[in-house]
Amino acid sequence: MWANTKNFSAMSIIEEIGEPSNTNIVNKPKQYDIGIDSFERMKSNATKEEIIGACKLNIDKYVWRKKGTDEQDLKKAKDYIDLWMWALNS
Repeated sequence: MWANTKNFSAMSIIEEIGEPSNTNIVNKPKQYDIGIDSFERMKSNATKEEIIGACKLNIDKYVWRKKGTDEQDLKKAKDYIDLWMWALNS
């Protein structure tokens, strides 16, 4: 499984940066301010399984990425964990 390659799990990120929140904590760049939020669009148009798959992919991307913005990347990963939790509970 993809998560086992770095001993990674959604819970390990939650332990590192705190419990999921109900709000998006990462400020989005201006180019994303063009209409409906990406997460809201996904909630409206994707199945639960598709949302979880997208969350896994993006969490993995933000955890493994090396570009000097570790804190911001972890906050973005946490946003996807929040969305994953939403999908599991909806």
